[in-house]
Amino acid sequence: MEREFNLGAGLTGKDDKLPPRLMKEPAQTGPQKGAVSKLDIMLPEYYQVRGWTPEGVPTAETRTRLGV
Repeated sequence: MEREFNLGAGLTGKDDKLPPRLMKEPAQTGPQKGAVSKLDIMLPEYYQVRGWTPEGVPTAETRTRLGV
């Protein structure tokens, strides 16, 4: 329902992003030290798992399943 609300408010999959710092600067500490976010790789898989189109829109089947 939150995604539907956001889509209705004009947000799209293009708005699903992290701040540039998290996309370009490696982590300084912790288990991911030296790693940079791989959002560009993870986001399409996330959309698929959620039952959304590659553009981040819930499919008709997902809407029906959720009763939205």
